[in-house]
Amino acid sequence: MHEKWDDPEINWRVVRALLILAPFLFTGTYLLSLAQRASSFHSLIIAGIALGMCLGSAAIIHLFRSGAGPIFAGIAVAIGLLGALLGR
Repeated sequence: MHEKWDDPEINWRVVRALLILAPFLFTGTYLLSLAQRASSFHSLIIAGIALGMCLGSAAIIHLFRSGAGPIFAGIAVAIGLLGALLGR
């Protein structure tokens, strides 16, 4: 991560960008999954997960600043293990 993540201005710029882009991410993900012939219910679930990930990332970056990198790595490992255990 950037060496100045503890700088409040840099931290706030990233969080603000994630918050501004979140509705566009939700809409784009929903429309893209509909274009790939997913049902509207499944498209809504996919878009909701994408929105949750975006807002969760903004919260983690805001709360933990430079400590967000290891948290993201831990989440990625946990999701990978969960996917390996539950996958087919």
